[in-house]
Amino acid sequence: MLSFVALVGCIALVNESTPNGDQFSTTCTLLDTTSACGTCVASSCANQVTACCDDATCKTQLSQFDTCADAGFCTVDTSNEATSALATCMNSSCKDCSAEAQGDGSAPGTVDVSCGAVLDYCNCESASPGSKPFRCDNQSVPNSICCGDVNYPSSGSCSCMPVKCEQLIGTGGCECSPYESGDVSSCNSADGVCCIDIDTGTCSCDPTIEQCDQFGTPVDDCAVAANIGCESSQKAFKSCSQ
Repeated sequence: MLSFVALVGCIALVNESTPNGDQFSTTCTLLDTTSACGTCVASSCANQVTACCDDATCKTQLSQFDTCADAGFCTVDTSNEATSALATCMNSSCKDCSAEAQGDGSAPGTVDVSCGAVLDYCNCESASPGSKPFRCDNQSVPNSICCGDVNYPSSGSCSCMPVKCEQLIGTGGCECSPYESGDVSSCNSADGVCCIDIDTGTCSCDPTIEQCDQFGTPVDDCAVAANIGCESSQKAFKSCSQ
């Protein structure tokens, strides 16, 4: 039996033929089947991948799906039945895959965005359809907070930045925010009364005060991203890339 591989988009189509040239069977798999996402799709969503390869509209999304297998995240147009079925299978059956819907921008999470890594954080900007997907959330950037413009993703940008803490020489306390440059490993109630500034989102622990003022919200630990807020001019997001 003779085997050959034909590439369509970024999907590997493996056709098995009989010696006389008659097609015996056809299978369709993602090109990257060695990653956690790709391995899962190969075993759990093989039928949906094959159906996508056989569908003219879904076939145009193949390169996007292969990005999922490689990077674990992609955006696809799920208005087509075969495309939607594959995306649903990947999301429900494979924990390492995230195939998000892209649409007309009528609701958050359906606008195409362009994302990339910048030093130790990631940033996304509203973009035209077809932008290469890149996962940008508090999973891809550990202990981070995602803040963006109030109209994002329709316009503007959004960044997921790791929370960092630094020692405050004047008070002997500490301060944490996505904008700090320090490397203090902890900043909590052991360092003083901890408060989040509702305007800047910065969290500080001060041993010289007994309680937060009218602009502060008390917390137990400033080094935890969940306790940090965005600046008052920005909006908090669970993810910048969805």
